[in-house]
Amino acid sequence: MVVALACAAASLTGCAVAAATADEAHRDFAGVLVTTQELVGRDWEVRDDPDSRACANSHGVAGLQAPALRVAAGASRAGSADAARAVAEQWTALGYEVTQTPTLAGPDVVEVQARGDEGEYLIFRASDQAMTLQGESACVASAER
Repeated sequence: MVVALACAAASLTGCAVAAATADEAHRDFAGVLVTTQELVGRDWEVRDDPDSRACANSHGVAGLQAPALRVAAGASRAGSADAARAVAEQWTALGYEVTQTPTLAGPDVVEVQARGDEGEYLIFRASDQAMTLQGESACVASAER
């Protein structure tokens, strides 16, 4: 499952569609990242790796997926716990399987993880000092790139 950029920007009603190419999967994934950043606020530094990574899609076919890492100094204006709840709700509405997990960093750090049907993986972490957003796009057969 990959969420279409227009769908993610327009609403959070879960209109997921499968991307046909690795470029579309990367673009759709970037849209989810941007809407998540906008949801929690702050200025984000994009540290995405420009190189795709090898993966195997849900059918066991070799493919590519795009990695991402975004970092923001400071906490969300809503507070870490409220930001994590909002992110979990957004990702759930987009059709991801979402879990909130305890972190080894202590009780002041909250973490939300999400997985999609086509290998997408998202992690949002927030504390009073910073927020991170990272993950990997859907895995799309490399011959389609």
